Amino acid sequence: MILRNSILTGATSTCLRNLETNPAGAFQVYNTGVHVCGVDFTTWSMNVAMVSGNLGENSKKRELLERALAIFESAYGTDYPHTEMCQKELAEVRALINSPLHLSAKRGDVDAMTQLLDDGAEVEMEINGKTSLYYACEKGHVDAARLLVKRGADVHRTDSNNCTLLLVACGFGHIEIVQLLLDSGAVSDLDRADNDGDTPMSCANEEGHTAVVDLLEKYASESDS
Repeated sequence: MILRNSILTGATSTCLRNLETNPAGAFQVYNTGVHVCGVDFTTWSMNVAMVSGNLGENSKKRELLERALAIFESAYGTDYPHTEMCQKELAEVRALINSPLHLSAKRGDVDAMTQLLDDGAEVEMEINGKTSLYYACEKGHVDAARLLVKRGADVHRTDSNNCTLLLVACGFGHIEIVQLLLDSGAVSDLDRADNDGDTPMSCANEEGHTAVVDLLEKYASESDS
């Protein structure tokens, strides 16, 4: 995985350099059907940036997003949907780099989180509406999530799309996180929908996480009795 990521980011950087050198000419050539360049390739560079972030390479992710954003803005302007998406992702990674607790939660680094919390880090601080517990739930780091809950993190927090932590964990199939949240009081969020109308149960069903569905049904039946 790490080797593949290195190859992808290297190829992405090379093509981005070509686009930066001659964006107009590059788009004229690449938009004729070479689907690894032009718009499609720059979208791919954003995907590679996401991979870099997942592997903990947030500086590389920031670099790729900054370069992709410059190309989008030059070719299509600031109102283009991919430009806006890139701006949002870039703002988040910049904030992550400047927020050690969020970054440690995303990585599942419990030792670093413990030290940061002992030193006074705010457990409920947000980045784009996401707390450190959100990142731990999203990535499936149950020990990190358990630490944050123990330190007083609110299990009912939602992001900018009104997604609960329970919905996020269910959507990714992180059953241990789901269990932790339910045991910590998130049973009241079982039927809580986000702005798109999705609930923890509907997300788990849609993604095929049958074990999570079974767990949700168990807690739902117990709460009704």
